[in-house]
Amino acid sequence: MRLRSMVLACIWATAVAAPQPGRADDDYPKRQIKIIVPFPGGAGPANVARLLGRHLQDALGQPVVIENRAGALGSIGAQEVAHAAPDGYTLLMGTNTTNASNMTTLKNPGYDAAKDFAPIIRTTTTAMVLLVKPDFPAKTCGNSWTTPAPTSS
Repeated sequence: MRLRSMVLACIWATAVAAPQPGRADDDYPKRQIKIIVPFPGGAGPANVARLLGRHLQDALGQPVVIENRAGALGSIGAQEVAHAAPDGYTLLMGTNTTNASNMTTLKNPGYDAAKDFAPIIRTTTTAMVLLVKPDFPAKTCGNSWTTPAPTSS
């Protein structure tokens, strides 16, 4: 618990202390902050946003609302943030899907991640794993990957 609190305090301190070009008000925030999560509630990004939002609300003294805008591989929520006023009150809980994958796999995601968003901080790092059923004979993906020879009928 102590480690998590320290990590979140560092995230908050970095986000608040980082230079923010174009910011006119030194008394930000003056009102509610909205974090758009472009995935369903209960998904990893939603859980991280809720945890972060709770700590930001305590630290900044303003409400932080989490809104899930799922659909189109995260493009619906990302579009909403891309078209919001650039005032720091509508944030995106982006992922590698919204910020990289959609740019190359979707014909028109409705936003340009490189032009429409500026990163504040990385909140998490995740690992992807390749899994098989336990009775599958291969145990690695290396040169020793072997599968049973097909049987002839």
